Formats: sequence, structure tokens, C-alpha cells
Amino acid sequence: MILDKMMPRIYFLLKKVKYRKKINEFKEQLDKNKKFKGIHKNRRCFIIANGPSVKELDFSCFENEIVFTVNQLVRKPDFEKLRTNYHIWADRIFFEIDESNADDMEMLDVIKSVSRKSPKVEIFYEATAKPMVDKFGLENSSNVNYFQVLGLNPDRMEKMFVDFTQPIANYPTVVDYAILLAVYMGFKEIYLLGCDCTGIINIAQNKLKNAKDNLYAFEMTDSAAKRLERYSKQRNIKDELISQAIMFEKYEALDMYCKRNGAKLFNATEGGLLECIEHININNVLNNKEENVR
Repeated sequence: MILDKMMPRIYFLLKKVKYRKKINEFKEQLDKNKKFKGIHKNRRCFIIANGPSVKELDFSCFENEIVFTVNQLVRKPDFEKLRTNYHIWADRIFFEIDESNADDMEMLDVIKSVSRKSPKVEIFYEATAKPMVDKFGLENSSNVNYFQVLGLNPDRMEKMFVDFTQPIANYPTVVDYAILLAVYMGFKEIYLLGCDCTGIINIAQNKLKNAKDNLYAFEMTDSAAKRLERYSKQRNIKDELISQAIMFEKYEALDMYCKRNGAKLFNATEGGLLECIEHININNVLNNKEENVR
């Protein structure tokens, strides 16, 4: 196909024409992300995901580090010890809040709790969260930022430097967006923790009704379990298996993307299924102190 042979920038320009209305509507919000470009040049950061390997991780070890957290990690009892700098909400299922549904309102309180537990945190929402943010006045209690995901092909966009003042491609996990954002901010070393990649096991167990242990960093409340069950019913296992394969492919691609842009990506997760990123022992990293300025 002709489009497949075009250069990535031409492809991006064509897509911008297609999505012109949506891009223009969100331009003012995205322009604010200019302040984050290169803000942590040549520093290191830690991206902490929700995998079960994080359950026993001592969050107080990261109080002087620059930390990204994602989604529901705030449910972990010692979340406050992290003093997280950046928190990312990317999964659109979190933004569908029905005020008449107690489980949804519990989720809303979890979303609000990020800024309560880390008052200086910068929160990044995927653009479709804006109606929810506006409706419940979330900007009044936290530093809110947005990124916009549109129908862009990651395979083409990875050949360009991902600019958070522009729409970006659709990726399988919230951690992918955290990696892209870390590169945009200029970090030279990016360490992943809690990237166990066991989400598919949670969904499978939920469908089988035999889950004995949840594979998350935190204990599931009844409300959270009900929301997961509701989500699981909307997915079929074939799609999940395909998504799992794509997820690993994207991690490999992002590893290469980091290298092309002067950053090193490491997997400091203890155990887990993510084998395509160079593994490193987290204790060795933390013992190699860096003078991070918070």
C-alpha cells in the first residue's frame, strides 16, 4: 500500500488532517506539556506498575528518587511513602463513572486519593478523561495534565520523537505511556518495577471463577473486584492473548525507541513475565545513589 511506504512524518501529517477537529479541540491542553520537555535531562527515574512483585517492595527506598506511578497503585497502603512525582491514568474504563453506582464512586475516590497522598504530584490523564475531570472538579485538588491518544500506528510513530504537545499512538499498557513521557522529559535511565505482565492471568481467573490470589500490588476491595469482573465480561480470551503478544512486541519496540533517543530502559521487576527488557537488580540500582533533585 502507498501509505505503508510513506515516511513517518508524512503519515503523521495525514493523520493530523483526519483528526483535525479532535486535535484542535485539545490543542490548548496539550500545549501546556511544553514545560515538561527535557525537564529531567540526564536524570534517572523509576516507573512503578501494579504487578504482585511490588507487594513487598519498600516504598520508602524511593522517597528521594523521581517516580512515576500508574492507575490503581494508590490502593497500596504505603503509597504515601513514595512521594510520587508523576501519576498516569490511561485506561478509559476508569473514566466511566456512574454516580448511581457505588462501585464507580469508590473508584472515583481512589482517583482523588492520588493527590491527597502525594500533594505535589503531577497527574496525567488520557484526553477522554476530561469530561470526568470537569464533572467532578478534579482540577481543583490536583495538578492535572493531559495526553491525547488517537488512531496512530505505533510502528510508524516510534520512528519519530514522541511529542506530548501532539497526539500520540495507541499503546497496550499505561506503562508504555509512562516510558514515552520519561523519554520526553529527558531521563537517561528508566527503571521498570512491578511490570509482571500478569494482567491476562487475572482476567482468565476471573472468567474461571477460581481466583485464589489477586495478581496486583494491592489488595482488591469488593468494589474493585466487581469492576474487574464487569470489565472481564466485556473481553474474550482470544483478544486478550493477542493483546498479550502485542504488549511484549511494544516493550521491545520501546526499548529500541529509548536507545535511539539516548535513554536506557531496564527491567528491575523481581520475577514476572517481561523478558525482553534487560534485567537489573533493584538493590544494586538503589545502592548506586544519584543526587536527584525533587
